[in-house]
Amino acid sequence: MSKSRTPTAAGKLGGWLSIGVNGVLFLIKGAVALWSGSIAIAADAFHTLSDITTSLILLISIRISGKPGDRKHPFGHERAVHVATIVMSTLLAVTGVEVGRESIKHLFRPNTVQVSALIVAVLIGTIVVKEVLARFSMRLAEDAQLPILSVDAWHHRTDAISSGVVLVSLFASRYGFPWVDGLVGLVIAVFIIFTAYTLAKDSFDEILGTQPNEELLHRIETIALGVDKVLGVHDIVVHNYGNQQMISLHIEVDENLSLVEAHRISEEVDARLRQELGVYSTVHVDPVMKRTERYREVEQAVQALCKELPVCRGFHDLRIVKENNYSDLYVDFVLRDNPERVNIKELEGVIQTKIQQSLPWIHQIHIKFEPTFAVSRRSRHDIPSGE
Repeated sequence: MSKSRTPTAAGKLGGWLSIGVNGVLFLIKGAVALWSGSIAIAADAFHTLSDITTSLILLISIRISGKPGDRKHPFGHERAVHVATIVMSTLLAVTGVEVGRESIKHLFRPNTVQVSALIVAVLIGTIVVKEVLARFSMRLAEDAQLPILSVDAWHHRTDAISSGVVLVSLFASRYGFPWVDGLVGLVIAVFIIFTAYTLAKDSFDEILGTQPNEELLHRIETIALGVDKVLGVHDIVVHNYGNQQMISLHIEVDENLSLVEAHRISEEVDARLRQELGVYSTVHVDPVMKRTERYREVEQAVQALCKELPVCRGFHDLRIVKENNYSDLYVDFVLRDNPERVNIKELEGVIQTKIQQSLPWIHQIHIKFEPTFAVSRRSRHDIPSGE
């Protein structure tokens, strides 16, 4: 398959192909259902019809998401595919509910289903055609990096699976168990609803925002730490807008560097992230102190305290500032939960008390707490140093 196919072209090809194939299959299976009286085949036919609807929504969402950013939507329209997926999933769930209602009726009032070579051939043909279409859509999705095509591919695959289950139910009816037809229809309905829930959940997660995966975080950290004079990385935040990602992060550099040099380093980090990951980034520079003997004493005390506190995930921006013959401590703690769900005043009191007990020469302690979305794992305090 051509690697030069654009997401828009791939989406249109997958969408129109799906509409054409599913249209033909729906007409064939609908006619067979009317002739045989099988609710399971009718359920399978309407499952196929729902695929046509979802493919139309796919085509519309592809058109919307392909629009460039404007004044009202500066980050583009790529999240439209997630909205479309939720709509597709809702329609799929409604279909599942309707199929379930009819299946329950047939479960208690079963009909004798005619089984013929034609019915078997139609169902086997459906299984083969829909699985081939599912694999083709999956390849298109991978080729064009278009996740919504994967959703459409799963619609095809569930249709193939439901056709296989229907085939089993028909043979059961043929050998004296007609109620199996209604039961299988009910199983298909549950399967359709569960599939709709799964697809909608993933899209809701994307719209609401999720924790970036470990592989991406590791690559960001590795790229940033690979730039000369970067001592640590923290506060990594990843924003997803469809296939477009925007990253903000803090890098730690020696406090004695000039402003011009620190800015040059941040620009290099930004350039490397764009070159290697194809993302836009905002890089904030944090100055860090030399690891003097006194600094190490404070650092070790804070490290021990963080390990002792279950809510502490890490810390950074540790600074000792002398003011009016006093030494003040500044430190940012990263929590394992959002600050709104933690008793901050109580936690701050515990930290203040324990640090002053171990470091009585500290005059004031200035603490800042950060939420879990500001990922901090590779601060200089977490990286062994030979300084």
